[in-house]
Amino acid sequence: MKIARTLACSLLVLASAVATALPAAAAAPAGQDEAVLLGVEGMVPGSTSLVNVAWSPGGAADTNGPTQITLDVPAGFKVLSTQLDYSWPVDHTWSTAISPDGRHLTATYVGAGDQGLLTFMEVYVSTPTTVPLGVFTAAVSHRNDTNLANNVASETTTHVQLTPVIPPAPKVKRVDGFFGPGVGGTPVTITGEHLRDAMVLFGDTPAASASCTDTKCTATTPSGLGVVPVSVVTPGGTVNDAGLFGYYGPPPAAPAPVFGASTSPAA
Repeated sequence: MKIARTLACSLLVLASAVATALPAAAAAPAGQDEAVLLGVEGMVPGSTSLVNVAWSPGGAADTNGPTQITLDVPAGFKVLSTQLDYSWPVDHTWSTAISPDGRHLTATYVGAGDQGLLTFMEVYVSTPTTVPLGVFTAAVSHRNDTNLANNVASETTTHVQLTPVIPPAPKVKRVDGFFGPGVGGTPVTITGEHLRDAMVLFGDTPAASASCTDTKCTATTPSGLGVVPVSVVTPGGTVNDAGLFGYYGPPPAAPAPVFGASTSPAA
């Protein structure tokens, strides 16, 4: 995946920027490779500011399955809400979680991504009366990513782009929690290294909820059936089949696709 952070005045500007950036992805290894752009539409002191996120498959193939985007905002700012402004194809699920202090957003998009087509997310943030010097940091994760070099972008509140720091590849030492009901809701603990901002997958399904530090992830199983691998996906890479989880009993009916906005506080 490629993630870049630029100033933008509108979604049309972002669309133009993505169209320009996508050909560069040809240098990446063949396969799934998302291009992502993040734009701050100007900060209004003491009011609400808008951050636009647009992403699109930029590699040699469409993307499939879960994509996670995280956004960390500087001290004094708070994420208020999000809206999925445009997405194609429409058969997808979409969820977001905001940390209790409002400074960390996790968004999960599950569905196909057609090569070259854009998906837009609008993020509304409260801006302090006096804008402090701070850093916005965005990161993108996808299990089948073929290019990790540009998965993180950072920019100061004065719009100075910083050299991105890509985290080391995750390492899993132990998975605790081996079986539970098909309806989900079982806690699973993963310990290791470089787990911050991880997306935990049970089979191909993201955890119902997950909270990760650098050395520990606490996840809650989604609904499922049978025995599935547990995988950990971060901007720095993926650990596939880190463990196994077995479901017993039938799972609930699959939820209907979600269109548009969905914002929920983190547990």
